[in-house]
Amino acid sequence: MNKKLYVGNLLYEATEDQLRDLFSQAGEVVSAQVIRFADSGRSKGFAFIEMVDEAAAQKAIEMFNEYDFMGRKVIVNEARPKTNNDSRGRFDRNRRFGGGGHGDFDRGYDRDRGHDRGENRPAPEAPEVTDMGPQDIDMSAEIPSETPSEESPKEE
Repeated sequence: MNKKLYVGNLLYEATEDQLRDLFSQAGEVVSAQVIRFADSGRSKGFAFIEMVDEAAAQKAIEMFNEYDFMGRKVIVNEARPKTNNDSRGRFDRNRRFGGGGHGDFDRGYDRDRGHDRGENRPAPEAPEVTDMGPQDIDMSAEIPSETPSEESPKEE
C-alpha cells in the first residue's frame, strides 16, 4: 500500500522532478507534489511524496529527515490526514473569523470562554462639574506679549 510523506522547509525553487529524483534513492516514488499558492503559483515551501510501500517510506524518512537539500535542511515525516475541524482563516458563525489559536478577531464578549474584554462593563462615572465664575479665575498671572521688548536683542 502507498505511503504519503510530508516534506517541509523546502526552497521555493524546488520542483517535483528534483524531489522525485532525490526520494527515488530510497525506493519507488509513486508521486511528488509541491504545494503552491493558487493565485500566484509560488511554492508554499512544502511537498508531499508518495512512496510505493511502508518500507520505502521508512527508508526515505531515515535518509532525508534533516537532509541538506538545495542548501536547506528539509523535514521529512509521515503525512497526517487532513482534518475537517481546522478553521484557520475561515469564516465561522460563532467566532466571526478563524485564524487559528487566539486570532483576536472577536474583540467583544467571548461567550464560549466566558472572557469579557471590557465592552460589557458599565462606563465609569464622570467627575462632577462645578460652575466656575469670573471670580474663580486668577487674573494676576502675567501674559507674555507678542511685541519684542527693549531687553531682547534685535536680530540683524
